[in-house]
Amino acid sequence: MGYRFCLGASGAGKSSELHKRVMQYARDALARQDFSVNFLVVVPDQYTMQTQKEMVLAAGECGGILNVDVLSFGRLSHRIFEEVGADERGVLDDMGKTLLLRRLVSRCRKDLTVLGNGVERPGMIAEIKSVISEFMQYGITPEGAGNLAAGAAAGGQGGLAARLLDLKLLYEAFLEERKNRYITGEETLDLLAEAIPRSGLIRRSIVIFDGFTGFTPVQNRVLLALMQNAREVVFSLDYAEDGGTPIRSVMQGEAYEEQDLFYLTRKTIAQICKMAGKGGIPHEEDWYIGDETKRAVPPRFAGNPALAHLEKSLFRYPVRAYRKDAAELPVHLVLASNPAAEVRQMFRKIHELIAERGYHYRDFAIVSGNLSAYEDDIRICAAGMGIPVYLDTNRSVLQNPLTETIRGALEIGGGDYSYETMFRYLRSGLTGLSEDEVDRLENYCLARGIASRKRWETAFDDAYEPMRTRVLAQLSSLQSLGRANALERTKALHNFLAAIDAGEQMEERAQELEKRGETAAAMEYRQIYDAILHLLEELYDLLGDEKISAADFLELVEAGFEEIRLGTLPQQVDRILAGDMVRTRLSEVKVLFFLGVNDGNIPQGSSKGGLISDLDREFLQETNVLSGSGAELAPTPRQQMYIQRLYLYMNLTKPRDLLYVSYVKTAEDGGSLRPSYLIGLLRQMFPKAPVEIPEELPASMQLASAADAGTYLAGAIRDYADGLYLREREKEREFLTIYGLLAGEETRKLREAAFLHYRPIPITEKTAELLYQKRIQGSVTRLETAAQCYLRQYLRYALRLQEREEYTFEARDSGTILHESIQRFGQLLKEKGIRWSEYSEEEGHTLARQAFSETAGGYHDQILYATARSSYQVKRLQQILERTVDTLQYQLKKGEFEPAYLEQSFGRNGELTYTLPGGGILVLQGRIDRVDLCRADGKLLVKIVDYKSGLQDLDPEKIRAGIRVQLMLYMDAQVRFLEKQRPGTTVIPAAMLYYHFDDPMLKAKEADGVLSELLSGREESARDMELQCLRSSLRPSGLVRNDQEVLEHLDHDLSEGALSSSVIPVKLLKKGGVSSSSKVLSEEEYDALQEELRQKLCTIAQDILDGRVDASPIRQSADYTACSYCPYRNVCGFDVRIPGYEYREL
Repeated sequence: MGYRFCLGASGAGKSSELHKRVMQYARDALARQDFSVNFLVVVPDQYTMQTQKEMVLAAGECGGILNVDVLSFGRLSHRIFEEVGADERGVLDDMGKTLLLRRLVSRCRKDLTVLGNGVERPGMIAEIKSVISEFMQYGITPEGAGNLAAGAAAGGQGGLAARLLDLKLLYEAFLEERKNRYITGEETLDLLAEAIPRSGLIRRSIVIFDGFTGFTPVQNRVLLALMQNAREVVFSLDYAEDGGTPIRSVMQGEAYEEQDLFYLTRKTIAQICKMAGKGGIPHEEDWYIGDETKRAVPPRFAGNPALAHLEKSLFRYPVRAYRKDAAELPVHLVLASNPAAEVRQMFRKIHELIAERGYHYRDFAIVSGNLSAYEDDIRICAAGMGIPVYLDTNRSVLQNPLTETIRGALEIGGGDYSYETMFRYLRSGLTGLSEDEVDRLENYCLARGIASRKRWETAFDDAYEPMRTRVLAQLSSLQSLGRANALERTKALHNFLAAIDAGEQMEERAQELEKRGETAAAMEYRQIYDAILHLLEELYDLLGDEKISAADFLELVEAGFEEIRLGTLPQQVDRILAGDMVRTRLSEVKVLFFLGVNDGNIPQGSSKGGLISDLDREFLQETNVLSGSGAELAPTPRQQMYIQRLYLYMNLTKPRDLLYVSYVKTAEDGGSLRPSYLIGLLRQMFPKAPVEIPEELPASMQLASAADAGTYLAGAIRDYADGLYLREREKEREFLTIYGLLAGEETRKLREAAFLHYRPIPITEKTAELLYQKRIQGSVTRLETAAQCYLRQYLRYALRLQEREEYTFEARDSGTILHESIQRFGQLLKEKGIRWSEYSEEEGHTLARQAFSETAGGYHDQILYATARSSYQVKRLQQILERTVDTLQYQLKKGEFEPAYLEQSFGRNGELTYTLPGGGILVLQGRIDRVDLCRADGKLLVKIVDYKSGLQDLDPEKIRAGIRVQLMLYMDAQVRFLEKQRPGTTVIPAAMLYYHFDDPMLKAKEADGVLSELLSGREESARDMELQCLRSSLRPSGLVRNDQEVLEHLDHDLSEGALSSSVIPVKLLKKGGVSSSSKVLSEEEYDALQEELRQKLCTIAQDILDGRVDASPIRQSADYTACSYCPYRNVCGFDVRIPGYEYREL
């Protein structure tokens, strides 16, 4: 029984010395045939394989290590429980804790004062689990948590106190729930401490702890038991002179400071000595590797004085500079523009060092203070350059296809047949349906609004019915479980996984990944199926026959998924290890690259949150709440900052030959970043080490492989195309040389992309003839579309590309229903023999509601009545329609026009047929919403009304451009029709108007006026004022004939002295004539505009027949172009940043 410390600086050879002593002892024992002594070497989990390898190498001629075991704490527990007998209770791992807490939170929610409202937040259960695990690791009981809450309340921290009380409640429930059933990993160590005295293995063993920086309180109890029962316990720790309290003084109980570099070492030694002193355990002579006082150069740095200086001086003050001359300093400070460039330059340097110095990949290591920020860049760049890299990380499974499939299936099993859930499941790729089948099924469901269990259980059309039955057959085991118990639900889920052959499918995907060289991903796919089966076992084990709803079961499964972490093993001996500076344990390497040494990574940013935040920890520490209650928690942010320095020291002193420390100017998102304080410190220590910027080197010196050169060319060709090399001939020459060396298909594609210039290429004459047959026939809208953009016309009318049909009610659907309803209203008036000017308000509203009901009931499978949400939409549209029939009647009563035609078709008999310059034919057809006529003095006046759901104007410039031609063509067609129908009658185009469907509100000033009338008791006057304001808001827009008689026939008020009309866009001047704001055309202007329009339409039609398909959209204003609402925006490729693409100005 006894203990000792093995102390030495990083690189001094502590582990090597221990391994040699162990193997020498083993050889001597073997020679004596003495098998009574065992050696147990305990190391961190992630270091066991490497330590075993080193021990085997140290064995030398012995050829084996039969009496030497390399173990982690977990494996040590297993060995001892195997010998003395294990607790019959199951061990609750992190997944089990999460599942158990998920249940407890649901059960205790009403008693939680703070945490109850946030338990559904992603990650909340994980936070609760983390705090409870921390309590158990540091020996804090529920009573101790209550004491912390009381201390927080006394210190005025009410929020912290409330959270701690909630955590105490959950902690108590957790301990009670797992009582007599489970033990946690933390409690396993308590049981281990109790079992150690009964272990014969421990009594005949020398136990060595290596690779640890410290121990938790629960681990300390195991250490005490080992020191009391083992032959000897040796603790190997990093320690060198750092200006702090001498280590021998610490062993005697003298105080030490948090800011000491080896604070953790001192703390660990102090705790061990204190425990040993209380237990009466003798302290054997310590081993100092290297001279304790003179600080000989560690063997790792023999022949490398600069790195020896780094080890001896890092974080010691005052800073000592290394001023010796050297051909090349082994410490390199590297600056890159961004993380991607930093990683690329690192791998370029690795290529260079392998070529120049004969290194192997295993001689390199990569560490970072924020590995997650570099993980993707490292993986992508390494694959591109063909460099084998093993990333020491554990992957989450939340985005794996199998977990997505299970989540979707369970949601459906719980009754959620929504579109999102069904196609989340179907798009997972494991349902047996091909991508094409899923695409077609999705289009079918969207078009018909299939988003409920009832619709999915109703037969589909013949082409889709087989797919429906296959999907429901897969999900059958999860259906109709009702209030099933955990066993039934886990069995159902297991049957579902069997039905889709989940295990076989994941193996097939793993094999495909292996073929592509993605070994790590393949291992993940192979592990996940077994991990999920383990989760199902845990669920049943925890819940047994307990009844559980589908929703609660899904929550538990998702909580389990969050806990699954899949690790992988290196698949190659000769590979580069990349890891986190705290988690990853590096063996000795020759070259180390330390990435991302920027502020925020070094020191690592504080978490700033959590149930017990960093500020809370500071409060508990500084106010002695912790020490007063005899408790201890994980380190505070300040302590973490000091502790990080030890990890920096351990990593920076790992390389034997070269150290590269790099940082960046900007993050991936373009934000600027500051260098870490460590960069400044290293520059003080190595003033002769310049900051290297490899990106400024000539291109030929930056390229390490063909893939690397391809990456360079991708940017350089663009710079060359932009003329950036015109004044830098050396760069231009270098670029052209590299381009010539790599010339091939890939460089051709890069060149074409860099020199991309849009040049409109029409379709061939033969193709155009096959498409159009020298005849353009159709609606006016087609020509308006071409006038806005010829490519859009081609995609819509020639190729007939359409947007995916969806069972939704959009703004345009409102316009369609109102349009059809007002037409039906006109038909009802005609059927009942009622003139537009004769119906009463009540009668008009009754007919309007009937028209709306008939229209909406047959529209798009009654979509307006599909959900309760649409009831508001129905009411709103009815209000607009009632307002419309009132307003239209008012407008007609103001003049002498009467509706003569509704939905008047034209063009079917060739009324608007034009012969084009190229010999083709343009035949225009259409339908006019309403035609009003007025006989006056033997003439027939014509008014065209077009109903619109959006605001429209009739600008002559837009007519000339061909983008707003409907009303002009409608008028032309109607005049020709009437002249043909009524020979000898003079037909005069009087007005072309747009009526906007709306139910407007009063403007602020108008509302003030109405309110003033009401307050004065003039209710009728207020109503008239309100009605007049609303009618003025609904005044049609458009163009009117500039003829006084015509204007008076359109609005009697203009003949009775009124200067402004409420039914046409006209204002009169007191001196006579119309104002400049009036929308009028003289007879000559109308005729000239019609002629210009005919020529423009013929030109557009001829352009179409000539094959014009260029993407040249028109720009109508600064904020509105033909692209603004174009459904083909993602197809055409129009981009003003590419030369050749530009808008046509109106």
